[in-house]
Amino acid sequence: SVSPRDLSASKFKMRKQDLIPGIIYSKNKNEPVVISQKELNKALSAHEPIMETTQGDMVVIKEIQKDPISQKTIHVS
Repeated sequence: SVSPRDLSASKFKMRKQDLIPGIIYSKNKNEPVVISQKELNKALSAHEPIMETTQGDMVVIKEIQKDPISQKTIHVS
């Protein structure tokens, strides 16, 4: 699931723990989030880029940014 992200947490440390930082864009506000690599892979392998937040909202993955060398996912929107 998609969880709220602490902005003081290091993105580098998150990625080492197989957590992917991201952001949810909405009309009211933008919310920084974190997604486990395992959950992201599961959603993408099912060809359903839809995930549920911890608040019960459904979000659609629109963009995935990858490291150009390692091809690891580094950010999702």
